Amino acid sequence: LADFIMYSDILKIDEQTIDDLFERLKSYFLCDMLKISFNELKFRQLIDLQTKIKTVNDMIFVPLEVVHDLKQKDVLQLSAFDCLRFALHSKDELERITNLFKTIEYKPTADEVKAGINTISHGFFGTVDWYARRMGITNHDEVVELKWTRIYECLKRDFYNNKFERNYRKVIEQNNKK
Repeated sequence: LADFIMYSDILKIDEQTIDDLFERLKSYFLCDMLKISFNELKFRQLIDLQTKIKTVNDMIFVPLEVVHDLKQKDVLQLSAFDCLRFALHSKDELERITNLFKTIEYKPTADEVKAGINTISHGFFGTVDWYARRMGITNHDEVVELKWTRIYECLKRDFYNNKFERNYRKVIEQNNKK
């Protein structure tokens, strides 16, 4: 990997070239040492993956550190192929997880938008705080150590329950107008 990074710096490999390389890597298997289900990650790890990746180098090093607890000096000893394949796997998994959360994202009404709901965003902390309050947990650190899938499932249940309640209120309002 160290040689790959050196040559990518010397040759000024751009983002498009990396994307093309990732596209070619999709048909190759992930080595056994790096196989892991991202469904097993803790919420803290998911937050780290979402917030710490800012550069192409981060895309290689951060997932290996966060998911496999490998330090940069250890990662540099691995093959570039395996590291890049894991970076691609991480990218695909993060997109999958992000899309799952987007499907249960709250869709505000026109009145809520008019009132300014779009100016309110609490990010990951808001999710952690919501879950802690929902489950009666006083320490947010306990929440981030849970599997992200557990938090997602509770969010999903609340999303569908709230959607039902909103629809039910509309039905009741319509019936009362008759």
